Formats: sequence, C-alpha cells, structure tokens
Amino acid sequence: MKKIQSFVMTEEEMRTLSNSLEYAWKNDNTLDQLERQKVKILLRDLQSQLPAEPCAISNTLTYSEHKIFTLLLKGVTNIEIAKILYISANTVKSHTKSIYNKLGVENRVDLIIKYKNVEGL
Repeated sequence: MKKIQSFVMTEEEMRTLSNSLEYAWKNDNTLDQLERQKVKILLRDLQSQLPAEPCAISNTLTYSEHKIFTLLLKGVTNIEIAKILYISANTVKSHTKSIYNKLGVENRVDLIIKYKNVEGL
C-alpha cells in the first residue's frame, strides 16, 4: 500500500526549489529526455503557484517589451499587438523573443503560467 504524504513550503523554500529545478533543467546534461520533461513539468507546476515578482520584471524589460509583455499575458495575438502598438508583426516577434530570453521562458504558455499572478496587469 502506498502512502500519500504532503507538506507545506514557505514562498522562500518554493523559490529555492524552483531555482534549483530551473538550473537542473537548463544545465544538467546528465538528465535524459524523459527526466528533463519531468523536471520541466514540476517546474511549471511549482512556478504557477508562486506569485511573480513585479519589480524584477520592470527592471528587466524595456518599456516596449513591457507593453508587449502585458498584452501577451492578456492573450492578444502578435498581429493584434502590432495593430495596437502601431508596429510591425516582425517587431512584435523580435520583442517577444527578447522577453522570453530575459524572463527565462520558452513560449507564451510558459510566460502566462509563470507570470499570471503579477499584480497590476
């Protein structure tokens, strides 16, 4: 018979675990593909429970990137963002790639999961 156990972690402990998992996922070459997928799933689940740090976002992104970041979180498409901000779709793509790199995410879904709890957006 399997035992189910649970535990409560402080936000600081969750952030430490999240940072460790993210480091392992990005840098540990000894993990096979299945292990990397498991780490990524754990990381997503953990990050979705953590409140985002708004000041870190403000200090990391440029003004234009922050405007696009806000629209991405609202589910606005690249073409719609281009129309709203009066820029080309290619410019939106370029800024979006930069946002992903700066915030350590791979795609829009990761971005929304990680930053959905940012206040004021």
